[in-house]
Order: sequence, then C-alpha cells, then structure tokens
Amino acid sequence: IESALKEEIQNLPAKDEKQSDISEDRVRRFVKDSRNYQYHGLNYKLSSAASLGVIVENTIYLCVGCNKEEYEKDYNELEEVCKNINGGKPTQWCPWWRYDDSGLNLKCPTRKDLEFLLDDKKRQEYATKIARDLKEVWQVVKAAGWPR
Repeated sequence: IESALKEEIQNLPAKDEKQSDISEDRVRRFVKDSRNYQYHGLNYKLSSAASLGVIVENTIYLCVGCNKEEYEKDYNELEEVCKNINGGKPTQWCPWWRYDDSGLNLKCPTRKDLEFLLDDKKRQEYATKIARDLKEVWQVVKAAGWPR
C-alpha cells in the first residue's frame, strides 16, 4: 500500500515514522494480541495535530485523524472540509474516516481472505485501489490548504 500511495500521490506529506512503524515486532503484536489497541498503519502528517492515514484493525480504514478534544479548531476545520467525501463519517478521533470496501478480515482471516492476500495480482490491485481512494481525500484536504 505504501508503494501504491507513492505512485498515486505525488506530493504525499511526510510519513509519521512513530505512527507508521511496520516492524516485524509490531506486526506480530497486532496478530497475537486481540486486546492491542495501538493503531497500525501508515500516517502522513497534515500538521502537528492531524494526519492522513491508512489504518489496520480487523480490516483497513482510511482516515483524516485529529483528536477533537485536544485540537478542536483543526478538527472542526477538517470535518467541514471532508464532509462531502464519499462514504466518510466523523468520530472523536477522525473528522473523516471510512472502511475500505474489501470486506477482508486481517485479524482472523478466512480461507478466502488468505487466498486473496496470497494472489500477487489481486493484492497489488487492492493496494492501488486503497491508494486511489486515499488520493481523493488527499486532493480535497490539499485544496483546503493542508498540510500546515
């Protein structure tokens, strides 16, 4: 997905290395610990308060992350900017987010999920689709003056 993002989005903001740790140890913790509430994925800085993300839980979701309680001004502005992006909705931590539409379960994958993920062509097409979906969000946010 990271490679596809770099191909699709020319001026992708700097990646937040702390929030984007994809080390083997972090992946193992994700798979083994059902109560692990750490975020896993790729986060790109929009400001010190906000990021553009591809997050892995049981499945993948796309988001503009910003904590409403801590950064209310940025949150409100981003929520307004993103309100018309297809399929998204706000939470306290994300002014805009939505699950990808693959239906993949990455925490407890089915046989079908594993067959899909083992197919190089399908996996690449999926990564490209995720990147294109996030590109739509990036274009809206960028047009509004982000990153800052």
